[in-house]
Formats: sequence, C-alpha cells, structure tokens
Amino acid sequence: MNRLLCWVPVFAFIGVSTARGLVLRVEPASPVRGEVAAIRVLPDAVADTSRAAREAALTGWKVYVEYFPNSKVVRGDTLGVTGPAGEVFWEPAFAGIVAVRAIREREGSPPEQLATNVSVRFPSVPAGGVLVFFAAGFVLLGGAGWAFVHLLEHKPPGEGRSEPES
Repeated sequence: MNRLLCWVPVFAFIGVSTARGLVLRVEPASPVRGEVAAIRVLPDAVADTSRAAREAALTGWKVYVEYFPNSKVVRGDTLGVTGPAGEVFWEPAFAGIVAVRAIREREGSPPEQLATNVSVRFPSVPAGGVLVFFAAGFVLLGGAGWAFVHLLEHKPPGEGRSEPES
C-alpha cells in the first residue's frame, strides 16, 4: 500500500529551565522597542512554602539579554540581579528576536539557568519596509504586466513578429 507521508516539523522554543519549579517570564509577552518591560522569575506552580523561602528562590538571578541570537551580529547586555520580588526591568534597544537568560550560581553546585526567547516589536510600522514592499511589487507585477501586454497584442504580419510559412 503506497502512502504519502508528509512531515512538517514545527519547532517552538518556549523556555529552558535547569531550576526546578521556576520559570522566566517577560511581561508584556511581546515587548515594544523603547518601552519598559519586566523580566520576572516566577514559581512554576503554587507551592506550600514560606514567604522567606520563595524570596530566597527568586533572589540572586543575573539576567542577560542577547539580541539577534545565533546570527553574525549578536549583541548582548547584562540587565542586573533580581531582588526579593524576582524581577528586573528592561527597555529593549532593538526590535527582533531576543534571547533572555537568568543564571544563578551557588557554591558547591552547578549554575542554574532559566531561558526564553521573545520577539521585540517595532513601535510603529517601519516606513522603509513599506517602501521596499511597494517597490518590489511594482517591479515584479509591472514587469509581468508589461510582458503580458506585449505578448498578447495583435500585430499585423511584418511588424515585429514573423508568421509561420505555410
């Protein structure tokens, strides 16, 4: 029996965590370039722990951002260390994909890491992008239209097109 199987791989990077019970969250989920966003270390699930234990778990994370990860123009920035509330504030400098990492090192144990990717949006529609879009459409569709007009126009024999001999 012949079957055609079509596999479409879909990859979504949601987050990486080596710290048990904690997640790294950026609020708003898709920040805007130039506007302040909060990066928070949050408990993954509601646990019956004391307030002091929760604050200890959320404190001391060094937060880093990496603009344009896995590219030739990677730019990194260190944002700071989380306090008892487990948050650091950040104003994105560039629009695009940003890798956000939080690392906490403790003596006698390997470092714990939380990571996630976010998409930073432009504050408005970039005029250059719209101009390039319309210019490309004009060249592509204008050239195709010109070709069809000249292909389909009727010309009498002897004026540009040769007729097959019978």
